[in-house]
Amino acid sequence: MKTVTITEFRKNLFHMVDEALATGEPIEIKRKGGRVVLRGERESEIERRAEKFDRFMARPTPPGWEGADLSVEALSAGEPYWVWDEEPEPDA
Repeated sequence: MKTVTITEFRKNLFHMVDEALATGEPIEIKRKGGRVVLRGERESEIERRAEKFDRFMARPTPPGWEGADLSVEALSAGEPYWVWDEEPEPDA
């Protein structure tokens, strides 16, 4: 993995991005004790991930959940989902 400072990266931004895409080797950029890793990714990988996400989102709704509204507004409105009503009975 190639390591550069943020200043060096800024000076050679386009060259380093092209290099990461061409070689696939990650570039570590250091700044104030932290680091960022730049890694090239081919379009086929991006497309594969997008297709996988689309298949996940296209799954049918589980039985019994057809009309369920799972939005944040609907879930946080009204009565709480779970309410503590009493202490549990000890096992004998």
